[in-house]
Amino acid sequence: MRLALQFGVCLAGLLLWTGAPCAHQEQQQPHSMTLITYNGRPAINVEEVRNKGIAVHSLNLDGLINVAAHLLREVPRDPEHVDEAAALIQRRVAELDPNDLASVFRAQIYARRWGVKRVPALVINGGEEVLYGVTDFARALEIWQEERSK
Repeated sequence: MRLALQFGVCLAGLLLWTGAPCAHQEQQQPHSMTLITYNGRPAINVEEVRNKGIAVHSLNLDGLINVAAHLLREVPRDPEHVDEAAALIQRRVAELDPNDLASVFRAQIYARRWGVKRVPALVINGGEEVLYGVTDFARALEIWQEERSK
């Protein structure tokens, strides 16, 4: 009944040429967007797109470098303090979140799986489409929607 009503309203709008969009003409949305990037190109407008109900993820290819930098931050370099340095690194390793550690390699795995050729790459719907050079989720959504409306 509701579908028939929507169809009737759309048909009437078409016949009367009101220019009002029909329900089926609303802009499409992807179900997921994943950015594969590096430290120099951070994700932008993540929450804006997430608030539209789209699953949004950002994967950093520099994750391993970031973890190593965290582990070695302010570690004594003097050979006389090797035991102290080792203890400090061990404490930091124990404090690492296993999810953060797993995400270190996730970017490489997904980039390979999706055939990403260069970064940054914004992957739509689990590899269905890839936009290169864009780290702004809102802009990527606009581009994707524009391409879909053609």
